Amino acid sequence: MAGPGLARGYHRRDDLTTAKFPQHPRFGRIYRTGDLVRWTESGDLEYLGRIDGQTKLRGYRIELAAIETHLSGCDGVRAAGCRVQGAGADQLLAAHVVPVVPDMPPCIEALQQSLRQSLPAYMVPSRFAFVDRLPTTVGGKLDRKALPEIESAVRAARDPVVAPRDDRERAVAQAFARALRLSGDVSAEDDFFLDLGGESLSAVAAVCALRAAGYAAATVRDLYETRTAAAMARRLRSPHTESTSPPRPAAPRSADGRSSARWCNRCGWQGKWWSRAAQLASSLC
Repeated sequence: MAGPGLARGYHRRDDLTTAKFPQHPRFGRIYRTGDLVRWTESGDLEYLGRIDGQTKLRGYRIELAAIETHLSGCDGVRAAGCRVQGAGADQLLAAHVVPVVPDMPPCIEALQQSLRQSLPAYMVPSRFAFVDRLPTTVGGKLDRKALPEIESAVRAARDPVVAPRDDRERAVAQAFARALRLSGDVSAEDDFFLDLGGESLSAVAAVCALRAAGYAAATVRDLYETRTAAAMARRLRSPHTESTSPPRPAAPRSADGRSSARWCNRCGWQGKWWSRAAQLASSLC
């Protein structure tokens, strides 16, 4: 990539700036994007993938190698491989970990906590799996494409499944399973985020599933504060204060007090959809 809109470089990363912004003999200063492409017979560029471990998840650029390096430095971890699995809104970050002692794998919560201390939240995997070895290419490098998808979060052996004890806990557990597309049983004491691998989008899906089941007072804030099916069920037994929707933005008025026709023509339909989106966001939170 080249041209007058090219960035100056990476802030306080002279080494990375030198590597990513070299001087080209024909085009001058360019930026190496890291994308792998090829010319087709028709003269078009065909995108083949990345030449590094960089990927994109919900708008964030993620360096998978950086996550793997931090994971490999955690106690009890011999090696690690990460990938983005799923498609669209169901995409999530998954980590395959080779433990030092196969029969005594490290605690997943401890691994996540260690990563949170050095990496942003969007770079912390939500699902983990323990494996004996990582797939490699002929050259001996990690083959991320060969890493299988992790269907559900790994449950530690010390955490038994606590069956839902009443209809409310059963409804919440079913909402969790539906939002996270889990095939196994959900314990009433499973943490939606730490144990089951939930995140913000799946939290919204779980609340929508609860509302569809008749629990109209459920909110995303409730889920973040309670986190388990048992605690969420107790919260649903408590009275809730109905949330109020934000007011629709008022149209500007002319000197004689009438609404501006130009504003109505230009922003009327946008105002309608803005109001609906604001009402939905307010009711869910």
